[in-house]
Amino acid sequence: MPAEMDRDGHRVRSIVDPMCDWDEHMAMAESGSKSLRAPEETIRLPRITEELVDLGDLTVGRTVQEPGWRWSTHTRPVVGGEWCRARHVGVVLSGRFGVLLQDGTVLELGPDDVYDIASEHDGYTIGDEPWVVVGTARLRFKGLPGEWRLFAHVEGAQAPLR
Repeated sequence: MPAEMDRDGHRVRSIVDPMCDWDEHMAMAESGSKSLRAPEETIRLPRITEELVDLGDLTVGRTVQEPGWRWSTHTRPVVGGEWCRARHVGVVLSGRFGVLLQDGTVLELGPDDVYDIASEHDGYTIGDEPWVVVGTARLRFKGLPGEWRLFAHVEGAQAPLR
């Protein structure tokens, strides 16, 4: 089936999924807003701070990772595992960040980059400026030492990342 084109010759892509039950999907969402200037929860781990707000079934957070932060050095001792098993989706506000994927691929992110980082990676702040991002979370885990709740978005996970 040929792609539809607009009047200027640009390809048109539908954002409507014909398999989606839109009535059910839209009934779950409620309108509202909250400010990250007044987070409902703040999580502090070595060299990283998460400020979180909940909007219905969605958690949105601002993350600040200090220069020199690396997941394998600063967070792995708290959560365990060889690689970070969380999926990260968000937008970079400032700073630079490196991602080493398990397959050896290296990504570098900077201001205004929108990202979707799959699980099984290591991440690290690049340079002398903090990395500041806003991202979403599907769920958070309870029961970590010191009552920390790790900002993580792993679909279907039932327990802390240990």
